[in-house]
Amino acid sequence: MAIVSDDSAPLLGPLRHAVPALLAGATVVVKPSPKAPSAAFALAELSARSAFPGGVFNVLHGDLAAIEGLCGLSEVSRLCFAGDPALGAKVAEIAFRYDKPCVD
Repeated sequence: MAIVSDDSAPLLGPLRHAVPALLAGATVVVKPSPKAPSAAFALAELSARSAFPGGVFNVLHGDLAAIEGLCGLSEVSRLCFAGDPALGAKVAEIAFRYDKPCVD
């Protein structure tokens, strides 16, 4: 699962989607806002220090091209978005082109 978040809730936004996915045994890639990447980076650091296996919680930095790249991966089964509805519409449009379910 991939999670795209904006800077309105840089910690809570990704966690809202990541926690249920991780509890279900999925791996997660978080693409934070370029304006507020620190919260996602801190989560990745904490997961590395905890009992999480390597590669379960990942962070990808970038812009819309990074979202395109995530959608192009067959390993990414779902794209989730947390944040501003206008950006969410752009993310949903990208996901639709790649036939990926997009959840808000």
